[in-house]
Amino acid sequence: RCISEHRIHGYSYKPTPVFHGNGKKFFGIEIEVISRKQTIAGEVLAANKVKSLFKKCKMKTPRYENTCYLKEDSSIDEGYNFEIVTHPMSLRFIQRHKVFDGIEDCGVFSWSSPSTGLHIHVSREAFSGDLALAKLTWFYANPKNWNFLEQIAQRENNGYCRKIRKIEGRRKYLSSYYKGYDRRTELNFTNRATVEFRMFKGTVKPEAIYRAVEYVDAITDFCNSVAAVRVNFKEFVKFVKTSRRGKNRRKWPHLEKWLKENSYCF
Repeated sequence: RCISEHRIHGYSYKPTPVFHGNGKKFFGIEIEVISRKQTIAGEVLAANKVKSLFKKCKMKTPRYENTCYLKEDSSIDEGYNFEIVTHPMSLRFIQRHKVFDGIEDCGVFSWSSPSTGLHIHVSREAFSGDLALAKLTWFYANPKNWNFLEQIAQRENNGYCRKIRKIEGRRKYLSSYYKGYDRRTELNFTNRATVEFRMFKGTVKPEAIYRAVEYVDAITDFCNSVAAVRVNFKEFVKFVKTSRRGKNRRKWPHLEKWLKENSYCF
C-alpha cells in the first residue's frame, strides 16, 4: 500500500536503526492499531497524528521517522490498520520523554480487536549469555507460571504468539532451550540482534505500554541474576520488590503498580 501522504510503508520495510539513549539494553516496540474512522481519510488523519506525536521526542534530526515509522500489517483482521514501530530506545529514554503519552488520542484503537498485539524487542546483548536465555525460556514453559503470564500479557496464547512447547524438566531447557522455535511463538529467538516478546495484547493506553516495557526490562534482569531453581513468578515478584532499593528505586513504577493492584503480595 505504501501511501506516500502519511508514509505507511510496506510490511518488509526495515530502515537502519537509530538508537536513542545509552547502555546496551534497548527496546523496540511494535503496536498494531486500527483507525477509528474506517475510511482512507480517517487512516491518513490517524497516521499524521501518530507522526506528530513522535515529533515531540528529542532526536538527532527533526524527522519523526528517526523515532518511529508506520508499516502495513496483514495479521490485523479489520481494515484501515497499520503498525507503529519504534526505533531502539533505552528504558530511561522512554520514561524521560514519556514517548507514548497521548497515543490514545491519535484516532486509533487496539484493545477491542482480537487480532492486534503489542510486541517488544529487547537487545540480545542485554542477556548475560545462553544460560540467561535458557532461564527465560523455562520461565515461559513452566506451567506454574502460565496464569501469571496470561495476566501480565492481558491475553491468552494464539496463532501469533504460540505457547512454548513443554519439555519435561528444567534441565532439558538449560541444554536445548530455544531450538526449533519459530518467530510466532511467544518468545521469538529467530532475530540475530534481539529477543522478541510477542504475548502482549494490543493497546494504546500509555500506562499499559510502559508496564509491558518495564516487565521486559525486569524479566531480563531477573534471568541474568537468579539461579535456575528460582525461575518462577513468585521469585520474580520478590525480585521486583527488592530491586526498588538504591539506584533502581522506582525503576519499574507501572509494573509495581500492576503487581499491587493484582494482589501479588507486593
